[in-house]
Amino acid sequence: MSPSSCGDKWVRFGFVLPIFIKFGLYSPRVDPEYAAPPTFLETPPAFVEVRDQAALSLTCRAVGNPQPVVTWKRSDQPVQSGDTVQVSNGTLSIATVERASAGTYTCHASSKEGTVTHTTRVLVQGPPVIVVPPQNVTVNISQDAFLACQAEAYPGNLTYTWYQGSSNVFHLSHLQARVRVLVDGSLLLQRTTPDDAGKYTCTPSNGLWKPPSASAFVTVLYPAQVTTMLPETHLPKGMRGVIRCPCRANPPLLSVSWTRDGRPLELDKLLPTFPAPSCSSIPHSQLLPKPLLLTQPSPPQNSPSALQDPPAFTVRPKEEYFQEVGRELVIPCVAQGDPPPTITWVKVGSVGKSSAQVDGNSSLVLHPLIKEQHGVWECTATNQVASVTTATSVHVLGTSPHAVTNVSVLPLLLAANISWEPGFDGGYFQRFSVWYTPLVRYPPRAHHDWVSLSVPAGAQHLLVENLQPDTSYQFSVLAQNKLGSGPFSQIVTSVPRGFPVTTVPPEPPAMTVHVFLSPPRALTANETVRGVLLPWDPPARASVALSGYALELRQDKGGWEVLERSIPGTDTQVLVPGLIKDAFYEFRLVAFAGSYISDPSNTVNVSTAGAWGEKPGVGNIQIPKGEPPSCCSHPPVPAAKLGAQTGQDPQAPPPQPVLAGVIGGICFLSVAVIFSTMAACIMNRRRAARVRKRRQDPPLVFSPSKKLPPPHFIPCPALHPCAVIHPQGVTAIPRGFPFWGLSWIPPRGSHTLGPCPSPPPRRRNTSVDENYEWDAEFALESELLEALQLYRGAAPARPGSSIALRDLQRHRECGPPAPPTPVPRAPAGAQPAPGRDGFQQWLKDGTVLCRLINSLHPRGQAPVAKIQASAMAFKQMEQISQFLQAAERYGIAATDIFQTVDLWEGKNMACVQRTLMNLGSLAVAKGDGLFVGDPNWFPKKSQENRRVFSEDKLKEGQSVIGLQMGTNRGASQAGMTGYGMPRQIL
Repeated sequence: MSPSSCGDKWVRFGFVLPIFIKFGLYSPRVDPEYAAPPTFLETPPAFVEVRDQAALSLTCRAVGNPQPVVTWKRSDQPVQSGDTVQVSNGTLSIATVERASAGTYTCHASSKEGTVTHTTRVLVQGPPVIVVPPQNVTVNISQDAFLACQAEAYPGNLTYTWYQGSSNVFHLSHLQARVRVLVDGSLLLQRTTPDDAGKYTCTPSNGLWKPPSASAFVTVLYPAQVTTMLPETHLPKGMRGVIRCPCRANPPLLSVSWTRDGRPLELDKLLPTFPAPSCSSIPHSQLLPKPLLLTQPSPPQNSPSALQDPPAFTVRPKEEYFQEVGRELVIPCVAQGDPPPTITWVKVGSVGKSSAQVDGNSSLVLHPLIKEQHGVWECTATNQVASVTTATSVHVLGTSPHAVTNVSVLPLLLAANISWEPGFDGGYFQRFSVWYTPLVRYPPRAHHDWVSLSVPAGAQHLLVENLQPDTSYQFSVLAQNKLGSGPFSQIVTSVPRGFPVTTVPPEPPAMTVHVFLSPPRALTANETVRGVLLPWDPPARASVALSGYALELRQDKGGWEVLERSIPGTDTQVLVPGLIKDAFYEFRLVAFAGSYISDPSNTVNVSTAGAWGEKPGVGNIQIPKGEPPSCCSHPPVPAAKLGAQTGQDPQAPPPQPVLAGVIGGICFLSVAVIFSTMAACIMNRRRAARVRKRRQDPPLVFSPSKKLPPPHFIPCPALHPCAVIHPQGVTAIPRGFPFWGLSWIPPRGSHTLGPCPSPPPRRRNTSVDENYEWDAEFALESELLEALQLYRGAAPARPGSSIALRDLQRHRECGPPAPPTPVPRAPAGAQPAPGRDGFQQWLKDGTVLCRLINSLHPRGQAPVAKIQASAMAFKQMEQISQFLQAAERYGIAATDIFQTVDLWEGKNMACVQRTLMNLGSLAVAKGDGLFVGDPNWFPKKSQENRRVFSEDKLKEGQSVIGLQMGTNRGASQAGMTGYGMPRQIL
């Protein structure tokens, strides 16, 4: 069609169209009365595949006149908008597609001119869904078992896999020939056996994602059976043995019978503790070495038993081993048996493989010894008969301490009490510190600091105060010794308690309550040997229960004061002891119930003048002026309570035997104090006399010097002053004979002429160097420790020496010989046995050394507070460690102190002697008056001798050429022949 002219009409397929065209910038206009049926402009595909859990959008657009309305239906039901499904402007949107979302969706475009539809089928791709799961089944042996399993999925290329336990049924040899998987996925198990019982799992898969699975149990019923028994059972002699019977049955067994040599075995008589029938074993602790037979509905089987010797240890390790870190430690362990056992070593509580080795002799070799090897080791000897185990403890010395254990925190009010159990100290004294930090949600900085608190020495708990209430805190304990810090303990979290929050209930509305409380009645006073007894009668009227009574007192017409305010309401009398002599008292009683107080009762008067004060219990204590009567003597005592405590009538006089016993005890105690004081004075005087005598005596020589030259002797004249004159003539002393080294006794009737010459004093070798070796004479009879005056409380014993006695005799005038002086000896048990081992055993427990170091300190400042002899190795080493710490604090250099194992194991006794020599030298050098021994025993410490020069003297020394530069004085070449000239011969 084409336009003809302006105003012409357009014709469309023979119909007159009401369209008027004007030439210009305006578009054509359609007549509003024109109608057109709906037509789709856009539709989704007929089949749409979408993955499970994905999003889906289907859009339909249609046009027509009037404009059609687009709606969506599924299975002829309108699709409504919801949480996951939205319909807007002809678009169907599904946020998350599920398996249930699959189906046929229809788009409807409707108007009054008609309706058009479009259908789309949605297919959801996903893993299979089991619609028929397998069910548990029970069959008899040799019957078939059937397990159903059906699944649905898109795509439908399903593959079914069955498992018994965790293994594919086609991979098990006992099932492979008897199992079938049907087309629908069901499992057919033919001719079942007892081994077929168990859990079966069906797993369908189409290759998408993780397939589902469903399980069921197959139970096979069969009679009791005895499986294969061992041809022979070896049992250990003297130990518990077990003969095992492998059997099975379903349903469970009803009875099990054992026979020996064809005869029934009565287990209830032979083994009273034999358990209920089971297919496990029978204990053989009392059976003879004869074969046993297990009988039951199945065919019996024989199991001969043979007794053999179990493994036995021929060399056991010691209970404890102490060794320093880095060294080698060999722990023996040898066992024998038939057959020969195999020996293995295991560290108790260790995780993973240990670095320890076992040599050819089955000994445990720890080389080098490390800190982690500290603990308990077990040696196990095993053969086919039995296994035996022995244990030993390895203590690694010279390491940092081990971590503490069993840390516990007790929350308190704004505080926490932390306690723990110490670990091994590594051979040194250890100290502890508690670390804590708060746990806050928003800390002020990125890393908050831990706060540490030192723990007093020897304590295993600490109270941490000033904590925030209702705040979580973390606590940990750290151990330290002289070598460093050990690991932190486990962290324990606790919340300190805060102040309790109490809610004050609202006060009830005020109510007028009329309370009737009359005063006590008939108050009287009775005189007794213990004081004044005040009886009374309860109030006549009381609308509420009595809370108690209060006793008031007035003395000499003064003011009333409360003497006792806590008299129970059930009492009707009270005893008032200890009144002042020659005084006048007035008493009255007041009753109270809650906050209500009655009027005072009648007043009773008591006078203690005259004979009153002579009675016991009355007037025996004076009341100071200005103090209330309540502080005098004893407080009032209810008569009923007094009678209940003493078991006597309060008015009865005290029994005479009690008074006699009290007086006798006081007298005995006084006499004992007097005698103890006298004995202490006598002992102090004797001790002072011994000290003065020891200081006046010349030094004694105990061993000849090894480094001093031989002494020089004074030549004697023809007649020696000390020559002995006999009536027949003079006996001369041989020339050059050292007579002060000779023990001699003058003959009877002889006399000497003139004084003896004094030989030069002899001193022992007191040098101490690093090459010091063990000196057998040095430790003989505890000379060293006696020189240190260890036994100051008793008479100090010094061993006698013929050299010392003769030296002492040479200092006196030659005269008639005095009777031999008895040599004091150390008390019994205070001396070591001769030799190195005796010296080591004497000092091994540490008590002697602790008393030694305490004797060098003032009273009350002893470094070792508690000295106790003990046979425990750990306690002995602890006391030795306390001595070493005290010696180091006393001033001994750390390089001069022996290690604990040097003494306890006797490895280096020379080092022990060297430490004691340095201790004596330091005690002599201090000069604090605490050392009262022999100073010649020990090397003399060098002392400072500071020189101070004036400025003039120092300047004068700067102009002097030192001898290190050489000198021009002395030998010279004066008078020598010149160089190159011949020698002149005169």
